[in-house]
Amino acid sequence: LEAPAPLDRRWDLCLNALADFHRRNGCGEFARHAAFLWRDGRMQAVRHPDPIRLSDLKGYEYQHETANANTLAFLNGLPANNILFYGDRGTGKSSTVKALLNEYAGRGLRMIEVPKAYLHELPDLTDRLAALPMRFILFIDDLSFAGDDDNFAALKAVLEGGLAARPDNVLLYATSNRR
Repeated sequence: LEAPAPLDRRWDLCLNALADFHRRNGCGEFARHAAFLWRDGRMQAVRHPDPIRLSDLKGYEYQHETANANTLAFLNGLPANNILFYGDRGTGKSSTVKALLNEYAGRGLRMIEVPKAYLHELPDLTDRLAALPMRFILFIDDLSFAGDDDNFAALKAVLEGGLAARPDNVLLYATSNRR
């Protein structure tokens, strides 16, 4: 007769917890990292993200509460909005976005920074993300456009939608010194 397997080896007891972990955190790079950069059609993990926390930020409590509530709604599968953080240089726009990631990465939030030069790739990126179980914020830092900028059209298509709707697991958070 064979002795029963120890509890930590009983797959039937841990299968639900394991499935829940991967549903929240993905696997591979998504399980190891929460922050990514989008470059030339590829995601690159940010191995040492900025460790800033919401508690480190002083002032702008109303704005932080609004962004925090929106992010929580998003994580809970409730309606949430894309956000444009605007204001003068040094007011904590980018820091707020990075702090939200640090606050909620453990709940499955992942963030991908998309430089302005790659905005035309947003439809491809959102298509890739739609099939994944995690929630993604696409972070566009220091957004501004010239009158004839083709990147504006790409961003507008993702925000307003074309034939393909923005996936439920993707939001855009952008910062700008201009409104």
